[in-house]
Amino acid sequence: ALVNVLLAFSREDEVFADKLGVRYAKQAGYDPGAMIDFLEKLRQKQKDEPLRAKNVYRTHPYFAERITAIKKELGEPLTIGDYINSANEQ
Repeated sequence: ALVNVLLAFSREDEVFADKLGVRYAKQAGYDPGAMIDFLEKLRQKQKDEPLRAKNVYRTHPYFAERITAIKKELGEPLTIGDYINSANEQ
């Protein structure tokens, strides 16, 4: 039970860090949308070569959740695919 509470905070912190990363990248003159490209590449790599040790990603939200948060931060339109999480993503 306590582990689930701690994991939830860790996942929320990860999404918050992504949002801050978008803001900082934009302020520094970098393309903040590149974060979406990066997460898409990670998501595809995970689909192509799933990790056997799933506990490595326990503290991380699904890639779709992170991408959706970044798109919202950037004011980009969302698609239905942005709301679909897959157990293979984590």
